[in-house]
Amino acid sequence: MLTSDVNWDPSVLNNEVDMDTEWNSDIRDLPGSPYIKPHFGDLGQYLHRLVTTCDLQCHDAIDHILTCNKHNIQRNKQDCDALHPCLAWVSRNTVRKIILATTQHAREVYNAPLHKHFKSRLPALNVHRRNEAVATDTIWSDVPAIDNGAKYAQLFVGQQSLVTNVYPMKTNKEFVKALKDHICCCGAMHKLISDCAQAEISKKVTDITHAYYIDQWQSEPYHQH
Repeated sequence: MLTSDVNWDPSVLNNEVDMDTEWNSDIRDLPGSPYIKPHFGDLGQYLHRLVTTCDLQCHDAIDHILTCNKHNIQRNKQDCDALHPCLAWVSRNTVRKIILATTQHAREVYNAPLHKHFKSRLPALNVHRRNEAVATDTIWSDVPAIDNGAKYAQLFVGQQSLVTNVYPMKTNKEFVKALKDHICCCGAMHKLISDCAQAEISKKVTDITHAYYIDQWQSEPYHQH
């Protein structure tokens, strides 16, 4: 433009954007995502946890909780040959070992309009992982505690480390809150071991185990071994 024999017209660089054009029509959320609303909020909090506020003389009735079958967590099969060029052409045996040593719990999700996220939209990526199975059970007493009136306590015991955590509860419906607090404190366990108590295999508990990729295992009644 500096050597042109005509005057420079800057308007030739103008560009008007048609706002009626659906430029984001090809970018959508993946269908059937288990970690999008309504189970978890924008920061990954479980929205259906119960916190009971009752005094020593008043105790809420325990509602019937729907039961559900246990679920199994399985990894997707990866094609080592397809990943071979993406990993600097290392040997296929090395690619296979990398896949086995990698936690494959995440999936990329595109959502328009684009937002900056300081926390992952997948709840399983926002907690530490605890590489062991954890057994849990509920104990109760006829006499409420002096400080908070709790008559129930939820025990979590690591199968390998034997680390034990106890959380007070006023009703056994607060198991969801105790499980969420335990995951935030010690990390998401590899497997949750329990008996067939209704509160420990409820729909809300399954929502949390699905979101954090936790397997479930229940003992058969009267055959705990």
